[in-house]
Amino acid sequence: MGGHWYDEEAGPMIRPFTLTGGRTRSAEAAGFDLLAQVVAVPGTRPAVPLDHARSALLDRIRAAPRPLAELAADADLPLGAVRVLLGDLAGQGLVRVAAPATAEGGPDARLLRDVIRGLRRL
Repeated sequence: MGGHWYDEEAGPMIRPFTLTGGRTRSAEAAGFDLLAQVVAVPGTRPAVPLDHARSALLDRIRAAPRPLAELAADADLPLGAVRVLLGDLAGQGLVRVAAPATAEGGPDARLLRDVIRGLRRL
C-alpha cells in the first residue's frame, strides 16, 4: 500500500476513515488481538470485487501470514483501520485470524506465581 497512499510532502493522500467507509469497528474484528496471526484461507476468492485497500491487504496476507500488528505496520495504516478491513475480509471467508498462542492454553497464573517465587528464592 505504501507509495500509492502516501506523498512525502502532503502526507497521507487518503484518510483511513475513507478506506473503511467511515466505520471504526467491525463485528468480525471485535476480538482481533495485536498478536493474532492473520492467515489467508487457501483456495478462496472474493464474492464481490475488492477495493484497492482490501485487495492490497489480502495480497500481503497471502504472501506471508503475519501478526496483526506487523500487518498494520507493513501496510502503513492505523491499527483500527486494518482491523476493520480484516473484519471485512474475514466476513467473506478470505482470511482467518487466530488468537495468539499465549491466549490459547497458556500457563495458568498460579503456576507462573509459583515459578516466580522459586526464582526469587534462588
